[in-house]
Amino acid sequence: MLFDNKEKEYLLSILKSEPETVLNKKLISRLERSMKRIKPRSAKRKGLDWQKECCEMIGRVTGVKYDGKDDCGEIRSRESSRAGVDIIISGKAAEKFDWNVECKNTKNLSIPEWIRQAQNNSGGRDNWLLLIKSQSIPGKKIAVMSFDKFEQITKKLCGG
Repeated sequence: MLFDNKEKEYLLSILKSEPETVLNKKLISRLERSMKRIKPRSAKRKGLDWQKECCEMIGRVTGVKYDGKDDCGEIRSRESSRAGVDIIISGKAAEKFDWNVECKNTKNLSIPEWIRQAQNNSGGRDNWLLLIKSQSIPGKKIAVMSFDKFEQITKKLCGG
């Protein structure tokens, strides 16, 4: 369960009015830390780290080596705040993994907005893939794709 900042402020006021204990101090510290906004530089770093983790996964499933230092590799992470897909896939990797990938690593979810972004980046094709990592999701990592594409993949896997 997640609390909004007003609820956290209320809990803090209660905890601060209570006798000081080790647990009380710990809870106050955790609540105060959770209320701080992440700095833009930290947010970008967090997003790029998730993109690189997704690149590594694509490398594993395609058998094409991902090298984060190779700007010309078949699997590359796009720089933060650049237009287009978050992961650039070419060559043999693209033959095996035909997806336009949008990566999101955030606490707050804006799934409809991210789907529109992924759809726009795929140029009207149905091969968009949204990879999300979030503290607010049980399991923390999920993939979102169009239902039609899911059905197509499932038919292939099931021999239909």
